[in-house]
Amino acid sequence: MPTLSRILLSASLLGLAAFSLAAPLAQRILSVDADGRPMEGGPSPEAVVKGFRKSGARTLLLHFHGGLVDAEQGLIQARHMDANVYRDPETFPAYVVWNSGWGDVVQSLRSEPGVFQNMFSPGVRPYEVRLPHLEAIRRTRHYVDSVRSEGRVPVDVEAELRDYYRRNIRGLEEEDILTLAAAMKGWTTEALGWSRTNPLVTPQTPDVRKVEMQYGFLIRSGWDEMKRYIDGSNEITWGATNRMIQALRTDPPERIVLVGHSAGAIYATRFLRRAAERLPGTRFDVLYLEPAITYHEMAEAVPLYRARVDHFRMFAMDDATARRNSVLNELGVIDSLDRSIGRGRFSRLYPGSLLYVVSNILEGDADTPMIALQRFRMPDLPLTESERQDRTTVDSYLDWTRDVAWSHGGVGPPDPRPGYATQATQHGGIWREPVTNGSMVKTLEQWATGS
Repeated sequence: MPTLSRILLSASLLGLAAFSLAAPLAQRILSVDADGRPMEGGPSPEAVVKGFRKSGARTLLLHFHGGLVDAEQGLIQARHMDANVYRDPETFPAYVVWNSGWGDVVQSLRSEPGVFQNMFSPGVRPYEVRLPHLEAIRRTRHYVDSVRSEGRVPVDVEAELRDYYRRNIRGLEEEDILTLAAAMKGWTTEALGWSRTNPLVTPQTPDVRKVEMQYGFLIRSGWDEMKRYIDGSNEITWGATNRMIQALRTDPPERIVLVGHSAGAIYATRFLRRAAERLPGTRFDVLYLEPAITYHEMAEAVPLYRARVDHFRMFAMDDATARRNSVLNELGVIDSLDRSIGRGRFSRLYPGSLLYVVSNILEGDADTPMIALQRFRMPDLPLTESERQDRTTVDSYLDWTRDVAWSHGGVGPPDPRPGYATQATQHGGIWREPVTNGSMVKTLEQWATGS
């Protein structure tokens, strides 16, 4: 992995230091390692705060990129936002570039006893199979619960699950199951380079289910590990953003704007909790891009948002667009398969965006309600009692007309209201979508001027 000093040198060579209204970009990047500590070779949290004060800007803006990407990708996003969005001379934009790529996650997981042994040992973790068909997912929750209550491990029930899915999933043919298995192999192998996944691909055997279960466990582990990075950064004394908050206490800013993309919104929310405790006079504005936040976490944060947040805006894709945004295609894993085999079958394997994966796999229970998935606004959607309570709490705070901008993915005109237009078609790429960028500029301008 490249060192931070090399990354920052590359940043300068690429012109990342060109924006000088506040300070060169390299001086406004807080790079955070996999433990939540500031990386050596870059500005310290205290230095970033010093630069903010020296700039004379009234507002501090903190941008948190999405998770499971490396520092170089975070720098690319910072460069884009600096050049195209954060241009207000009264605002000091700083970037939390956190190393949460697959390499960091896997390296961290290796230190935990039993993780890799359990990940690739058959029949030891009773995680259910989750294929991307929502109707079946809902029905399967109860089936899997009954299987677990009987104490059977996956190797005993895989044939039942396979037959169950074939009976209940509409439109999933044997050919598609075969293709799904091949994609699972490719996705898992590319993500980890783990050769032991290679033989586990034959759909006629229970091993396919093992791959899906073990892969689900793997990315759940990585997702949870990523959240531990976030908590370490915000909560522990030596944490990078915790040190930033401590440095801000001597002369607190009147206003902090938090911008979070995908899992970066989780980072921003948890930063807000910590900052609100220690900066009692500071007010906050929050702007989220396709936030990977559950209704439950948002509901828990509603009292804090009511008390300390003056403005909130979320940009997200509507359900039709999210369903067209195949996560496997966006990750670039199956493009080559489509080109070589043709017929476009692979691009249809998982008909949903990365937030569908977060909802169906990463957050535990299948179909976990997420605030940026429009389908959870459906009034007749079956929810558990706790899920209904969370949605009611969130609805008591968010005005879904005033606070949310939905992208229709270019199908029809965008929202005509200033600051609401978006034509995003990808979860991972919403931060660079030009119409969304223009609306972000307008939104931040409205918030700054009170218009």
